[in-house]
Amino acid sequence: MAITVKNVSSATVSLLVPVLKFRRELPPGREVPLSQEVYEELTYSAGFSKMLKNHYLVLKGVEEDNAAEVQEDTSTVYGRDEIAKMMDDNNPAVFLKFIKDARPAEKESAVQLAVEKNLTSGPIPALIKQYCGVDIGKAAFMQS
Repeated sequence: MAITVKNVSSATVSLLVPVLKFRRELPPGREVPLSQEVYEELTYSAGFSKMLKNHYLVLKGVEEDNAAEVQEDTSTVYGRDEIAKMMDDNNPAVFLKFIKDARPAEKESAVQLAVEKNLTSGPIPALIKQYCGVDIGKAAFMQS
């Protein structure tokens, strides 16, 4: 099975393996295949491991025993589309369950989506302020 890595964050991520002259820029949502050799080199990178652990990146096609070396947490990863749907559904109980245990990449996406949607009042922005430390009203004002 082919190994792929997908950027599930809301920022562009760079993968770099100088020894193999490998460099890829992954904009949000982009998925790229990795050769076994590139994957093995990336597993030695603390930055790559941290991006996997914090759910900025998601690996597919890695054997379970090898994946455990890099990615310890196998909980659900929420992408921008799922987070946007939660916001659109406007169900504070569901959003609370998500945001209180969200990974840094998921929190970053939630903040950016709330600013893009101009959600400045109500329970969703209040939960974002409580769990992410960002006042959406101020953030939206600063962007305009």
